[in-house]
Amino acid sequence: MKYYIKCDSQYVVYSEPDPYDDWDQGEDGYEAHEFTVSTETDGYPDETFDTDIEKPYFIAVIYSTGCTFGTTYGVVQYLGPFTKEKGEKIHKQLEDSNGDNYEGLEGDNKYFYPYWIGYFENYQESVLLEG
Repeated sequence: MKYYIKCDSQYVVYSEPDPYDDWDQGEDGYEAHEFTVSTETDGYPDETFDTDIEKPYFIAVIYSTGCTFGTTYGVVQYLGPFTKEKGEKIHKQLEDSNGDNYEGLEGDNKYFYPYWIGYFENYQESVLLEG
C-alpha cells in the first residue's frame, strides 16, 4: 500500500540578508510543522512510501542546513517505513542522542545518508508519525 506524507509549516525569516554585504544570505526557516500521513494523495506529497507493513510508522527528522553565509532551519528528512516497535526505538535513540545515533536506519537501503549530519547541518528534533 502507498502512504503519502505531507508537511505544512510556516516560513519564517529570522534575519534579512544584509544589503551592504553581498555574501550575507540571512537566516530563515520553517516552524510549526504539521504532518499528515494518508493512503490518498491530494496533490503533491512531500514523500511517498510503498510498504506491506499493515500499520507503518515513519519518522520526520527536522534539522538545519546552510553555509558560512546563512542558515535555513526546519528542513525535513523522512525515514521509514517501520513497524511500531522499530519506529519507537529509532525515534527514541535519535532524540536521546541528539541525532548522532542513527544505527539501524540503513536496513536494506545501502545508499541511506542522514542529511542532518554535516559540517553546517544540525539535528533539531524528530517526530514519530503513524500511518
